[in-house]
Amino acid sequence: MLRVPPWTRLPLTLRWLRADFRCELCPPPPPHVPLSFGPLAPRSSASKCHASTFADTEPQLDQDAKACCSLCAGALQDEEGPLCCPHPGCPLRAHMICLAEEFLQEEPGQLLPLEGQCPG
Repeated sequence: MLRVPPWTRLPLTLRWLRADFRCELCPPPPPHVPLSFGPLAPRSSASKCHASTFADTEPQLDQDAKACCSLCAGALQDEEGPLCCPHPGCPLRAHMICLAEEFLQEEPGQLLPLEGQCPG
């Protein structure tokens, strides 16, 4: 599976959770897929904007104002977890699917975008 699209283009890591379950894979994983061992490290709680690294410096939205997707103008729900541009001052807030569709315009045959230019 790691050698066929769309997986061949994704930056994946193959992790063996327990070393005693490790076995040689035939065929071996592609060279861009590193092997890792042990359980995952616990993650900190997610911020309100998934891609934001500057959430503390952003102005907070008015409680009464409805947040809208910058791409489709549809309402953003807290459960959906809007994506935000990591560049300070960029007002982009978008649904994950809207941003994925925007990034995949250059690669219409792909399922998942790997990169893209902020439309904001």
